[in-house]
Amino acid sequence: MKQIVRDQELMAYLEGTLSGSEISELRTRLADQGEADLLYHLDLAQERQIEEEANALFGSDTFHIEQEEVLFQPPYAVAAKFSPNILDDGDRNDKQ
Repeated sequence: MKQIVRDQELMAYLEGTLSGSEISELRTRLADQGEADLLYHLDLAQERQIEEEANALFGSDTFHIEQEEVLFQPPYAVAAKFSPNILDDGDRNDKQ
C-alpha cells in the first residue's frame, strides 16, 4: 500500500529539520513507492535555486583561471637530489 509523502515532509527535509530516523523512514517510504531519487532531485533543485539567488545578489564571476592538474600536493616539500649511483634494489653503485 502506498503511503502519501506530504509536501510538509519534503520541506522539512530540505530545511534540515527532520531527525535521522525521520529521514530514514522518509527514504524507505519513497523507495517502496519507486521514488527513491526524489530527495536527490530536490537537493539539486534547491542548490541550483540558492546559486541563482546568490548570482542575482552578488553577480557571477566573469574571469576564468586555467590551472594545471595537480594530482597530489603535500603540505610540505622535500628537496631531493637525483643520484644515478643508486640502484633500484637500494644498493649503491660506487663502481661508476
